[in-house]
Amino acid sequence: MPLEGPYSKSAWRSHLDGSSGSVGDSLESALRMTFAADISLRNYNRGKALAEDILREDPDHGPALVIRALASWHLEGELARSLSQLEEAQRVAPEWGVPSYEIAYLLSMTDRERGRQAFQKADALGIKDTRNLGRRFYNR
Repeated sequence: MPLEGPYSKSAWRSHLDGSSGSVGDSLESALRMTFAADISLRNYNRGKALAEDILREDPDHGPALVIRALASWHLEGELARSLSQLEEAQRVAPEWGVPSYEIAYLLSMTDRERGRQAFQKADALGIKDTRNLGRRFYNR
């Protein structure tokens, strides 16, 4: 099942290529379980568990922080915690636009100004706007 836009292998390439062995396998599985284009194939509980396994080995693993944040958002709906985890991913991987794009997505209905700033950062870092956040929420 192909992943699209911010969830495509190209958007995560440096992280997938830089993760070896079981971490690399776990990361790719967690990515697919959390962001599969076919929603019926998603398994947020398993994706979150795999991300947490990676974070036990490397607490600053940006992609695992993103996966945990988004899986947690879908499972628990705790906006503040998910945003905090995404901001941590943004801190540890500042040149990677996926955390900023996800922040823009989560803030699109609650804090458009902060969301716009995150969207602009993701855009500047080359993230494709597959959710049409720019057009729908940020006048782009």
